[in-house]
Amino acid sequence: MCIEKIKQMKKIYLLFLGVVLSLQSCVTKEEIYVKENGAVDYAFKMDFRELLQSVPDKKAIFKGDADKIEMLSGQEFTIEQLIEFAMLKEKNGEQKKDSIIKANKELFDSTKNIRFMVNMKDSLADFNFKVNAKDIADLNQSLLNINKLTEKTRDFEKGKKSNTPMLLKDSEYSLTSKSFERKLIAEEVKDDKKASEMGGMEGMFTYILKTTFDKPIKSVSYQDAVISKDGKSFEKKFSMAEIIENPKVLEYKVEFK
Repeated sequence: MCIEKIKQMKKIYLLFLGVVLSLQSCVTKEEIYVKENGAVDYAFKMDFRELLQSVPDKKAIFKGDADKIEMLSGQEFTIEQLIEFAMLKEKNGEQKKDSIIKANKELFDSTKNIRFMVNMKDSLADFNFKVNAKDIADLNQSLLNINKLTEKTRDFEKGKKSNTPMLLKDSEYSLTSKSFERKLIAEEVKDDKKASEMGGMEGMFTYILKTTFDKPIKSVSYQDAVISKDGKSFEKKFSMAEIIENPKVLEYKVEFK
């Protein structure tokens, strides 16, 4: 029973993470909305339609999960709902699902505020996940919980290195009445291996950061940040090459009026 449970968990985590963390995106957008009451809406969006247009066999990218992803397309799921979906055609699927959730209750309880959506219909090709956090501490913990899911997958894959994006794995946010700040825990080291894996294509990929507040901005540490007309949000664009060269370019600080 234990072996069977591990097999089922591996299948679910690999489906989940295959959709979430393995897609190479032409445009990646991270959006953060910090509300007046301290709650935070976090969204991570990948638009990879241009990339897929250049691939002859699109289904090959998803390594056997193309049909499952097509069925998921256009719907929003919790992690628990993804398990239900993965168990649909399994013998004793409901029982297996309950067993898996019971064995990992703490992890599933801590990821109830996370939602996922993939859209592969028509000309669309995008993946989104979002976190509705009650405060900054909840946001930081939620991003750590996503990292825990990747650690589970790494365990199943016999020590394979985690593919968690740095912004999830190493980001830490702080908020006071006067400022909002993002720090990266990782050391400032150029990732030559990651650059090599991208085969020189990193300059083609765009990363957009947008942060919005309910109060006006006094200053942003990015000198070239584009501040909105109402003064309550800013946007900053990077190439993936910049991020690989120096991951800490994603650190920033906003001061409020």
